[in-house]
Amino acid sequence: MATASALYIALCIIGMGSVIASSLVLMSVLKLLGGAFLLSVAYHALKARRSDYAFITDLETGSKAQNSFAKEFALGLFSGLSDPKSIIFYMSLFSVILTPNVNPALSVALGAWMSVSEFLWGAAIVMALSGRRVRTAFGKAAFYIDKLAGVLLGLIGLKLLQSALQRQL
Repeated sequence: MATASALYIALCIIGMGSVIASSLVLMSVLKLLGGAFLLSVAYHALKARRSDYAFITDLETGSKAQNSFAKEFALGLFSGLSDPKSIIFYMSLFSVILTPNVNPALSVALGAWMSVSEFLWGAAIVMALSGRRVRTAFGKAAFYIDKLAGVLLGLIGLKLLQSALQRQL
């Protein structure tokens, strides 16, 4: 997800964020893709069985974790890229901060700082959830958290699809 944010940050610095945000077609495509992706995630979360969460408390997942890095990276990247709020957020932020008078080196430094901050935040979350006690407690609650998240993500996905389709009608 940090890679997706870094890509959106770079696009905003070079001015593509305003092009995407001002294009109804591109925003509609992002909303359609994002909505479909969120509905897919919601479906999988809601159909999962309690036994599907056993890996969370299993501390011997080394080989499985190594084999799934590419899959997890792709999932995080697509999740970040399909969120139309990200490009709008970064574009709004950069439109206030990066005026034509700002030195390009400062723009690049700000983008790098924001990208590193996003990565460090994600890494901190992973580290916090990887401790044995937290992982055990999370493992007990994950089934219910996933069901709630599935409902919420499904509703957000439907809202994105509705928003994209209303603009097309």
